[in-house]
Amino acid sequence: MTGAVETVRNLWLAATGHTAQARPEVMRFDRAARAPHDLDDPFFDENVQIRIAETIAATGNKKTKNSY
Repeated sequence: MTGAVETVRNLWLAATGHTAQARPEVMRFDRAARAPHDLDDPFFDENVQIRIAETIAATGNKKTKNSY
């Protein structure tokens, strides 16, 4: 079914002179996005999550005195 739909779509776009938008190579899916959120929670903010992830990654890259 997908092949037929894709073919018709491509024919329609060619006939109307439009081009299809490029599909992203990576799709982000967040299961929790549909769940209710506490908007006052600072960890709900994507920028905060990025900063915390970068901090954790940087900590993992540091060498300690005991080489652990």
